[in-house]
Amino acid sequence: MRSKTNYLAIFFFILICLTTCAFCHEFSTKNFDQEVEQALQKWQIPGASIAIVKDGTIIFSKGYGVLQLGKETRVDEHTLFAIGSCSKAFTATALAMLVDTHAISWDESVADVLRDFYLIDHYVTSEATIRDLLAHRTGLADHDGDLLWYQSPFDRQAIIHRLKYLRPISSFRSSFDYQNVLYLAAGEIIPQITRKSWDEFIETRIFTPLHMKESYTTLSFLEKTKNVASPHYRMNECIMAYKWYSTDNIAPATGIVSNCHDMAKWLQLQLGTIKGLVSQNSLNEMHESQTIIPSKSFSQTLYPGVHFLTYGLGWFLSDFQGKKLIEHGGMINGMTAHVALMPEENLGIVVLSNLNCTSFPQAMVNTILEKFLKKSDYNWHSELLRYDQAVANYDKAVDETIEKERVAQTEPTLLLSAYSGTYVNDLYGTITICLDNESQKLNTTLFNANGSLAHWHYDTFRFETKNAKKDPLLFQALITFTIDERGKVDSFTIPHMFDDEVFEKIK
Repeated sequence: MRSKTNYLAIFFFILICLTTCAFCHEFSTKNFDQEVEQALQKWQIPGASIAIVKDGTIIFSKGYGVLQLGKETRVDEHTLFAIGSCSKAFTATALAMLVDTHAISWDESVADVLRDFYLIDHYVTSEATIRDLLAHRTGLADHDGDLLWYQSPFDRQAIIHRLKYLRPISSFRSSFDYQNVLYLAAGEIIPQITRKSWDEFIETRIFTPLHMKESYTTLSFLEKTKNVASPHYRMNECIMAYKWYSTDNIAPATGIVSNCHDMAKWLQLQLGTIKGLVSQNSLNEMHESQTIIPSKSFSQTLYPGVHFLTYGLGWFLSDFQGKKLIEHGGMINGMTAHVALMPEENLGIVVLSNLNCTSFPQAMVNTILEKFLKKSDYNWHSELLRYDQAVANYDKAVDETIEKERVAQTEPTLLLSAYSGTYVNDLYGTITICLDNESQKLNTTLFNANGSLAHWHYDTFRFETKNAKKDPLLFQALITFTIDERGKVDSFTIPHMFDDEVFEKIK
């Protein structure tokens, strides 16, 4: 005969199972599907996919919308998206695996293990550690060096070689400044230690053991499957589909392509459900605060009521409704992603979407978090939509200011032929400007785009291409030439893009 204790144990076991099933049912019902579909329309998102891990189990994995605007093929859980800077946690985890085997340590000098690693400050070069690179605290400016990889001819080694020309804006370890090129440097430590490329290491040590069979580090997936979301950009108030571009030269920072089916397994690893690949100590280290982000530097719309915001190793850390939240967003190739972990709830969420620069994934993640916490204090979709519109209005105002400041009815100081020549900058390389005698236009190549220089005012010209109004990846840069005391062109700058970088004329 069963004891009363046994009956109570069985009762509570059944209760737990029913509770878990209730959560599963909640994210399998038509109500949630309708909520997502309505959000896609509200945000004008062509397609998205969502996965949820709860208590070690993948309880939800589904796609919504379409691969490409105007076409009928639907997104499913296997549809590939770019995850952007969510890739950084993969690089940090790969390095954690090497820490676990004592091949490296978090506080090892980067210069000791990575050949050709030099920064402009010799002290920082010698003292910068792997932890410093992963925690964004070297003193280099926020996103400085991004134009080294974006649509550029430079490979990974060429980019690392040019790090020594980047000028810091703060002292070493004094502030948080988000960096992509230094994550590239961190990723390139892996081949120095293992003799395997970063790509091969991610494939063999993470993708394969986790059975992430549909995840990639290069554009090779385009030849293997048609279940790929198309990049979309907002341009002139319209959403337009565009082609993929390679991010191979910056892959350790932002190059991984995956789907919600595979990313759910990644969530299980980070939550500690899947063991044996990386130690719990290393997971704890990645998920602990390394660099403080001052409250004045982040929006109260994005983090209402937050008490702290910091960066770990490949992750942002904050509090959400009284719980620790570990998260990271990603935006690349006409897509936006968001990954979140809430260890106290043993909960992980990933949202992938195929529209550039949108807060939809974060709004969706936070909405789902509040469902599990049974709180709904904030209308994330409405508030973050308002935030995105404010950002768009600001960008538009900047463009309008540039237009208003144009001085009409001015002429270049010199004949157009005087502006042609070869110009060199240590950081960004060589730019050649040629005068086409037939059209009487100055032609050049910028970010692998061929275009001409149209006179703007005085000795400033605007870079224009034939497809500028149809290509969301091209922007009309202003180029300002300097005339020396001899009355000859000696250099040019590209304000609003390269800041203080000067391209010296050599011939």
